[in-house]
Amino acid sequence: MAQKGLCWKEDEMGELVHTGISSPDISVIRSLAMKHLSGSYDTMDVAFFAEGSFNKLYCFSSPHLPQDYLIRVALPVDPFFNRESEVATLAYIRKYTSIPVPKVLAFCSSSESELGFEWILMEKIGGVPLSDIWDEMPVEAKESLPTEICGYLKSHQDLQFIKIGSLYFSLVRERVGTRDFGGTLQAIPTNTTLDCGINTDFVIGRAVSLWFFRDKHLSLSADRGPFPSSYQFMMAKTQM
Repeated sequence: MAQKGLCWKEDEMGELVHTGISSPDISVIRSLAMKHLSGSYDTMDVAFFAEGSFNKLYCFSSPHLPQDYLIRVALPVDPFFNRESEVATLAYIRKYTSIPVPKVLAFCSSSESELGFEWILMEKIGGVPLSDIWDEMPVEAKESLPTEICGYLKSHQDLQFIKIGSLYFSLVRERVGTRDFGGTLQAIPTNTTLDCGINTDFVIGRAVSLWFFRDKHLSLSADRGPFPSSYQFMMAKTQM
């Protein structure tokens, strides 16, 4: 599957970095927001919010909206699979842990869309960088923070799976290379109503990992999982 419009090159440190992607059309972003956010809005402000290695985020705000929202516009580093897994993982964590993650309202896992990119529309969770407020925090808050973080990490650790790969909704199980190694995905009741509005359960499918899509790796014929053990996973990486 092609990484539409995406190229890789070495930087001055010899690391591969992506290049060749233009910025999304703000008018199309605004149109998508007005389409998927319930209500009628005469005005809606769209502002650049942040940028990551493979994505840009834009914030929507309006006096008619109950809160602010974000759209995450993503580069096609692992077309379809990256976005499908990301949305499923957010839904899984939101459903089965107390970790605060945004609610997904809509998403598109194809760059063959009106925007020309894959995207996720989601809630904007309020917060500030810890470094901005650390000096002013009460001692009690500083002492309780590590306990709270450890609680989040523990809830992650408690989610044990029988395969190594990425989470997907079972609706796309035929496309994500699921394999039967015996047993079932643990701690997942079937036919649950997920917060992103999809009635489904989850499966473990092919791994979405930088190692599998960087440079020309995506075009290679290779085992991408899911894997029954760490040994098979590491062997697949060495064969890329």
